[in-house]
Amino acid sequence: MKCPVCYSITPSAPLRCAHCGTPFHSTGVEEERQAPLTAVAEPLVRLRRVRIAALAVMLLAAGASGYAPAHQHTQTPGSHPSIAPAEADSAQPGTTDEQAQAVDDVLAAAADLIPVWEVAADSCDSAVGAMADLQASVQTRQSQLEQTRGLRVDQLTGGPELRQAMLNAYQYSLNASQAYLTWSHEAEAENCGEGMPSETGNLDQARISDVQADEAKEQVSSLWDPIASSQGLTPYMQEEI
Repeated sequence: MKCPVCYSITPSAPLRCAHCGTPFHSTGVEEERQAPLTAVAEPLVRLRRVRIAALAVMLLAAGASGYAPAHQHTQTPGSHPSIAPAEADSAQPGTTDEQAQAVDDVLAAAADLIPVWEVAADSCDSAVGAMADLQASVQTRQSQLEQTRGLRVDQLTGGPELRQAMLNAYQYSLNASQAYLTWSHEAEAENCGEGMPSETGNLDQARISDVQADEAKEQVSSLWDPIASSQGLTPYMQEEI
């Protein structure tokens, strides 16, 4: 028999340990040995239960508030979050007054632009000097295109036709500005100073796109003027669009 206290071996099965006298059938020894372990284990169990309960409360609170786990909101830096078409449409103005004002805001963006047909083609220096204005025109036309695509015009008389005419006008104007800008870079590389720059394919394309833009702008003007008059907004002539 192995003594639970001194761990000595006592032959046969006596009632007490032959070395320390501990009763072999007493539960007091076991209780005494287990007490220190219980004193340490029980607080740890209680602490773990408290932590589990706290975590459950946090998860319930997160679900009720509409927050999802962090990994569901991970976003690449610099990226932007996508918007569903239905959300984009609902964000657009819906009344006649609001839609007309939104169109006017897009049209007014071209007020400070230098018309691309004013780009001087009589010397390399003048073509190079027009680069900054052409770059500004490219950026403005790109912005107007994007804004026009998002316009809601269902409450405006001839609204869909007006938006399509605006898209045409801005696309042709963008094409013209980009072609003129590319040609200006060609003139810069030619470095002819006050001499006449070469007439390249880009210059030809710029002129063609400019004519197409003028035709689309004339249509925009004719469709917008009645709306502007009824809403007390600014009418625009073809060269102002």
